[in-house]
Amino acid sequence: AMHNIRDSPSMKGQIVGRIPSGVLFVGIDEISNEEGIWVRLHRQTLHTYDLPINNSCYLCALMYPSSQFVDRL
Repeated sequence: AMHNIRDSPSMKGQIVGRIPSGVLFVGIDEISNEEGIWVRLHRQTLHTYDLPINNSCYLCALMYPSSQFVDRL
C-alpha cells in the first residue's frame, strides 16, 4: 500500500507522489482542517522519496471521523 502525497493539506490537492506504507518519515508540523490531520513533510523525506523539494508536500495522517493512516513515534 502507498500513501498519496499532495501539494496542499486537502483531498482535493494534486497528488505529487507516493511513499510506501510502514516506512519512517519526518514531518515538520501538523495541520488540522475539516478533513482531518495532515503532516507537512520535511525536506529530507522529500529528497528520500524523490518528491518535489521546492514545494510543501502533505500526507494525510488522520481522516475524520476515524481513519488513521500513520502513527507517531
